[in-house]
Amino acid sequence: MLIELTVQNLLFAKRARIEPGRGLCVISGETGSGKSLLLGALQLVLGGRSSSKLVGPDGPHTLVTAVFEHTGQVQAKIQDLSEEHGFHCAPDEPVILRRQMSAKGRSQSWINDTPVSVQVLKIVGHMLVDVQGQHEPLRLAERERQMEVIDAFAGCRDDFKTYVGHVHQLRSQEQELSNLSQAEAQRLKERDFNKYLLDEIDNLDPQPGEFDQLESQQRILAGAQEWRALAQRAAHLLAESDDAVNHQIGRLAQELAEAPDPRLEEAAGYCEQAESLLRDASMLCLDAGESLEADPQALASCEERLGLYLELMRKHGGTPDSLLAAREDLSNSVQAMESCEARQAELEAAIVKQRALVMEQGKKLAKKRRAAFKKLAKAIRPHLDDLGMPEAHIELQEEKQEQIDLLGTLHQEILVQTNPGIAADRIGSVASGGEHARLALALALVLGDSDNVPVMVFDEIDSGVGARLGVAIGCKLATLAKSRTVMVITHTPQVAAMAQNHYLVRKVQSQQSTHMEVSHLEGDERHRELTDMLGGGKAAAQQAQELLALA
Repeated sequence: MLIELTVQNLLFAKRARIEPGRGLCVISGETGSGKSLLLGALQLVLGGRSSSKLVGPDGPHTLVTAVFEHTGQVQAKIQDLSEEHGFHCAPDEPVILRRQMSAKGRSQSWINDTPVSVQVLKIVGHMLVDVQGQHEPLRLAERERQMEVIDAFAGCRDDFKTYVGHVHQLRSQEQELSNLSQAEAQRLKERDFNKYLLDEIDNLDPQPGEFDQLESQQRILAGAQEWRALAQRAAHLLAESDDAVNHQIGRLAQELAEAPDPRLEEAAGYCEQAESLLRDASMLCLDAGESLEADPQALASCEERLGLYLELMRKHGGTPDSLLAAREDLSNSVQAMESCEARQAELEAAIVKQRALVMEQGKKLAKKRRAAFKKLAKAIRPHLDDLGMPEAHIELQEEKQEQIDLLGTLHQEILVQTNPGIAADRIGSVASGGEHARLALALALVLGDSDNVPVMVFDEIDSGVGARLGVAIGCKLATLAKSRTVMVITHTPQVAAMAQNHYLVRKVQSQQSTHMEVSHLEGDERHRELTDMLGGGKAAAQQAQELLALA
């Protein structure tokens, strides 16, 4: 419910405050007194369009504050929004919406003293208040609101929520597939190029340490004759000739071994070791000299592989290690791109399955709405009769639609016929402001507590109706207000008499200024206002008393 609405410096409203509370709250006053200014203030704090022209003469800015009590599904939805947008909202505390507009055109918004965007303010505002205004966009004419009404009556909000979840998943899959498809040509081109580079490296099949081994082998094969001659010469000098080094050291070792000095004996031991090592070295040189032969074919093969190494190393970093790293990177890249193709095929199959699921859920939802609407149309009939629209009726138009949307797979829309002989059409096209408001009231009465909007506002719902119809409208508004706040701007005393709270708006003017006064009427003051609304005089006073007794 709306606990409090406070307005500061809005045009000629220097300061105004009302406390509607639970039940029916009416606002009356002469034409032009400022009643609609209060409605405008409420719409501003709900995220409506602002203008610097609305700032009054009593300060640099306009400030509007609305305090709401919220329960049930509305509370849960606002709690979810608070987590998403970062404003504080405790379940057991009221929701305070505040909006300030400066004379320079700047607008600021808060929810529970946390700054928020106007869009967030509007989302929360729509959850809290439903405004049926004479000159406002007809919210009931919006297909989204119509489906919300039918779902509330059918008790299939959870079905709709499930359907929307499936649609979001479908759209997410379609977007991912679209992104993959848009980049497919470039990805295929890049994949083919990387695969070509990878094939080059795979054909070489480089191994760790192989390049260094090839360089060593190439040096040996390229100078085989020179290395063989060196090996033979070394073997001859080390052990093969009569004056070879190892023979000389051997004799020297024998002589030193006979010396009396222990140090010379130790030196003899080292010479014996040297003789043995020289003999081993000579054997290695002999073995190498026998095996080292010129092999032009092996040399050509070695140099060819080295050439391939060097060519690929120039493309991929210049070192054997960088070539090995490039091989791994290219392999990973090709696998990733091929996985994209696999993901694309997977998405295509998933989308077919998800679309079938959406269509199935949409069909079930449309069927439930169709069945619920028949009951809704039957239940609303007596209320339309009571509200002076005996010839009006509503119907549900159904059309196939090419595109799946968030409201359903079948286009369903409420049409209304208010006058015989005129074809049924969209609500905003055929219903006047007063008819629309009365239609909204009838729907709200049928929905009862299933439509959980805590505040409903009707601007001159009784426009152009007589006294008898005024009583009917007033009674129905009072019934609707049992579980919420219902605010009504009215000129009809029969409606005003039904209210739990009655506010009177007056415009006070002098030669220098104009301001608005808002007063809460009780007792004699309220009886006097009803008498004035009835035209004044003794008969009017008696009728006002009867209306209050009836209420």
